[in-house]
Amino acid sequence: MATTWRPGVRATDTDALPPLPALPEFPGMRGYLELRAAIRDLGFRHAAELLREPARQRAATGVFGTLPRAERDDGFRVLDGLWFPGRGGVWQRVDVAYVRGARAAWQGSADQRALTAAAVVDTLETLARDDPMGLRRVVLWEVCCLLKDRDRGDDGADAPTTVDDVAALGVHRSEARLLAAAVDARFPADGERRRAAERINDLWPGRRLRAAERLAEPLPDAPQDHVLARLLGSLGARSAEVADLAARAAAAERRGDWRTAATVWLTALRRAEDASETRTGLFRAATALADATAQAPAASGTPPLAAAVDDRCVRLAWRPGRAPAPGPRPSRTACCASRTARPGRPSTSRPPRWRWRRTPGRRWAARCGTPSCPCSATAWPGCRASPGRS
Repeated sequence: MATTWRPGVRATDTDALPPLPALPEFPGMRGYLELRAAIRDLGFRHAAELLREPARQRAATGVFGTLPRAERDDGFRVLDGLWFPGRGGVWQRVDVAYVRGARAAWQGSADQRALTAAAVVDTLETLARDDPMGLRRVVLWEVCCLLKDRDRGDDGADAPTTVDDVAALGVHRSEARLLAAAVDARFPADGERRRAAERINDLWPGRRLRAAERLAEPLPDAPQDHVLARLLGSLGARSAEVADLAARAAAAERRGDWRTAATVWLTALRRAEDASETRTGLFRAATALADATAQAPAASGTPPLAAAVDDRCVRLAWRPGRAPAPGPRPSRTACCASRTARPGRPSTSRPPRWRWRRTPGRRWAARCGTPSCPCSATAWPGCRASPGRS
């Protein structure tokens, strides 16, 4: 005889439970704490009550609202998606269309909370549009937190969660027994792990890699929640990528290739803005590159490092030196000298004299002003700086 529940085998013990449902291990949305505070300020315990309130008010104030009726369970289902009971005993799934209808009901309600409630429902619509199971995840997380943190009275902290406790939050009694057992067995109590789960989406995905790593430390290493596992997997992949970039930059520094090192450090910093080692490495490589550029011969054509001090940062700018093209490349001075050369007389190698003028696009440009020189070479085309500045 089977004493536990097994697929395809009838259990002889009527008290045997089927496998417990999988509970979410984090809310899975950015700004959850603000959403929960807004729902509590409106006087609701969780988001499901906010979505159902306008319909309940219309039913209570209708023509037949005061007539006696048979007692029935009008609780919602939440274990396999979020469902509300509809007309004729048909379950209605809470999707984007349902949330839009709830928002329209709040906007047309005479309740003094109507405008604020409609704005909060608009946030829930965004959640439902981005993730079809997002509302189920948030509502189930709220219900589990309320059950875990409820006042147990004289029964003590180890008192089990009952079906009445779950039903009191609006959950249908057909799911109350399984949900109560799952909360007692798997859901964490109020503490560091739950607070980290509620805030992890505020930092990740993002660029604050080190802060997200510190916040994710209390979370399980191998979560059963596939959404949380995917989130932590992307966090670990980004950490490995930044570590690989740091190793490549360090290898370039050991070779003395400061230009490559600065480029790789900059790539790493863009992926982890709060990583102090990437910022330090970028400044170290940029400073070494500037020193190497300043000590290079002037004929190399490599411009020096330019530093601009802003309110909260220092901007470093430099241009990589380019190898000269193969073959003779006439300069502006050679161009002017060749124009003034005559057969049988030495050429006068005079430097060109530039005349500054402002173009229609408010750009500064200069043309050769050497007398008797038809050279039309333009210096610094497209430069937005004023004369005398680079």
